[in-house]
Amino acid sequence: MKCPWNSLSRLVAKIRFKLFRLMSIVLLGRESGQSVIGQCVVADLEFANTEAARRRILERRLLSEACVQNYDLKNVPDCWRAMFSRCAVFPRRYAYLLQDVAIGPESGVVFAPPSRRLKGDGIIFVPSVCHHYVLFQGGVQEVMRRAKLIDEPLPVCSMPVIGYYHEMLEGLLRVVEAQSVFGEIKVLVPAKRPKYIDEMLSVVGIKPGNVIVSDCPVVVRKCVLIPRWSDCGENLKSDVCEFRNYLVSRLTEASDVARKIYISRAKSRRALPNEHEIERILEGKGFRVLYFESMPFVEQLKTVRSADIVVSPHGAGLSNIIVAKPGTKVVEIMTQGWANSCYGHLASSLGLDYACIDADDEMVKSRIMGI
Repeated sequence: MKCPWNSLSRLVAKIRFKLFRLMSIVLLGRESGQSVIGQCVVADLEFANTEAARRRILERRLLSEACVQNYDLKNVPDCWRAMFSRCAVFPRRYAYLLQDVAIGPESGVVFAPPSRRLKGDGIIFVPSVCHHYVLFQGGVQEVMRRAKLIDEPLPVCSMPVIGYYHEMLEGLLRVVEAQSVFGEIKVLVPAKRPKYIDEMLSVVGIKPGNVIVSDCPVVVRKCVLIPRWSDCGENLKSDVCEFRNYLVSRLTEASDVARKIYISRAKSRRALPNEHEIERILEGKGFRVLYFESMPFVEQLKTVRSADIVVSPHGAGLSNIIVAKPGTKVVEIMTQGWANSCYGHLASSLGLDYACIDADDEMVKSRIMGI
């Protein structure tokens, strides 16, 4: 029997692709519409072979070869098994250094504005956007705004503000990759940003003087573009493991060690209906209940690094398992409304002992008691 989820996913992907192409053609011209490709494997090839893009490429550096990656995911409820892929195909991926392009500080979208002075072509480079919905939420608006020219000789990389998970595992990871490939860089951030963005950049060695703050798109001499992968939660194992090792190398030991932690969402809009009851049960089993939104970025990392068991509802706080020790037990509590495979795939890539629990299951309390 054909899986309805797979059919629905393909239908959504087709609709999304056609919308991207239509929006790009309407807003920026027909040539840009031909460059709006949603998958990294196609986008990278199309990007390198499109005349308007090719003449802007100063350098192209190989980041990784093509490979097939398997995920070891055993403890997943039957109702979600179709969502958790057991393997992913990763194409060859490159890092690009582009000249005379604009960058949107909020979305991270890279584009060539239509301007005679800059010989622009009005093309959005979609591989620059961390996720599809970011282009709809703010990327198109940034492309429509007037960009300012800044005289900056160093390569510039974006650090978009699009949610903690994406900022950590797409934005910050790409900043680290950009440094490893091109050396000293500057990072573009929006004027309105959470405090932890500056903490993130500080942890990976970006000095305050190498942070460019802007409330509008900027045109730069050199721009770093590292194409995103094809789907949310899909990252190459070698990338996330190297990222983990790099972050851990920049942390000091945590002074207040908690071996068993529960990352509560009680103060969030995604709180579980029975969140406080779950807190009470886990506290009785020796867990420390934490609210990561009230903790500094570095302290979140140190806390997860020290833990042997991490339990949490699906949410941004689980992004911090990027620094968890191999073998750490991670239990994710999900509801049908917020089921998502990103942390399962991340945990598998990092060698963590991952399991997820259905919060809507009548047996959820007994399952939590068994942790």
